[in-house]
Amino acid sequence: MADEGAAYVMAICFAGPDGAAQGDRFDDHIAKLPGMAGLMIVRDAFASRRIALKTG
Repeated sequence: MADEGAAYVMAICFAGPDGAAQGDRFDDHIAKLPGMAGLMIVRDAFASRRIALKTG
């Protein structure tokens, strides 16, 4: 669970204030995260953050 929590926090950080500014580098960074569970949580969190910022 610790890895999953860290992955979620990283996803929010990578999303940046405008939601997409760091998107190009996102895939480079998620490759460094441990385990598929963390990977899926990061992808979900990143997508949710981007949608939330776009819809306001």
